[in-house]
Amino acid sequence: MFLQKQGYKKVVIQYDNLQGVKAIQDNLLEDSNLVLIKRIQQVLQHESHWLLRHVPKEKNQVVDCITKMSFDKREDL
Repeated sequence: MFLQKQGYKKVVIQYDNLQGVKAIQDNLLEDSNLVLIKRIQQVLQHESHWLLRHVPKEKNQVVDCITKMSFDKREDL
């Protein structure tokens, strides 16, 4: 819903935890305490076009570095 209001038509989520990806795809862990998985499931319930992809941590180092840099810059503000 939120993403549709922003004008997005498709959601792509990349997650480095294969077990988490499977849980989300199979709609498992509905009673889970894992906030991230619960939130992703909530988002996907409202989206008609979505893709969930497992990206191994070792292949996700660039994104991890960029994310850390953006948080470091926010702290400097």
